[in-house]
Amino acid sequence: MIIGSMETELVAGLIIRDRRLLLVRNAKYSVERIEPPGGKVEAGETREGALVREVTEETGLTVQSQSYFGAYKTDSPEGTFTVYTYLCVVAGGEPEVREPEKTPEVGWYTIEELEELSRGTELAPNMKAAMGKIIELLG
Repeated sequence: MIIGSMETELVAGLIIRDRRLLLVRNAKYSVERIEPPGGKVEAGETREGALVREVTEETGLTVQSQSYFGAYKTDSPEGTFTVYTYLCVVAGGEPEVREPEKTPEVGWYTIEELEELSRGTELAPNMKAAMGKIIELLG
């Protein structure tokens, strides 16, 4: 969504445990997608602040941004956006479904599962764009 000349910023958190990546199934639109937890940066919020808030809202985890991973384009029914992606460390909690109407599934994915998803249409475009770097990270 373009408001004036400002593009809505999105953030996503890459959370890794035992060489698996935490992803959510986003059912917000008619086309379900698998993607890292995250969402829109609200007015007055930093990217890192939005990241912590969104991950907690979607998964129940308390996280801290460890490092910036990269910016990747994604398409959704709302438009084309840049997703600012961060590596995160878990500071507390265990992942669970917190917003069943929006993200009905939360799960850990292996490299092999991610590669399989990347061949289909479920994996979000920003994840497909980052696959090479993600596989290196998990390897």
